[in-house]
Amino acid sequence: CAFAHTGIQSSSGSGSREFVALESLQKVKIDEYLDAAKAVLSCRTDSELALRLRVQQSRISNYRTGRTLPNLDMARLIATVLNIRSGAVVSDIRNERALRGAAERRKAVLA
Repeated sequence: CAFAHTGIQSSSGSGSREFVALESLQKVKIDEYLDAAKAVLSCRTDSELALRLRVQQSRISNYRTGRTLPNLDMARLIATVLNIRSGAVVSDIRNERALRGAAERRKAVLA
């Protein structure tokens, strides 16, 4: 997996767990970001994740199936949840969008 997260004990003494994201040079897919956000927010399902992110569950489903990709605001929210640079998430989403567009164009040419 290109994206990894490790749990560390919070120095605040509150007993809550903080997760530190380890960014790598490899591009990360939206599914990996969503799975990491689920882990950080202690969500068992995409429905729970949607509630925590204050979006409809269908939006998360659309991200997973590739029907849509997160917009800039959602990319920033995911980055905040994961405690990583928002630019990394935005860049990965843009790359995924470009790859999907290229795949669609290839399909059209071959059809």
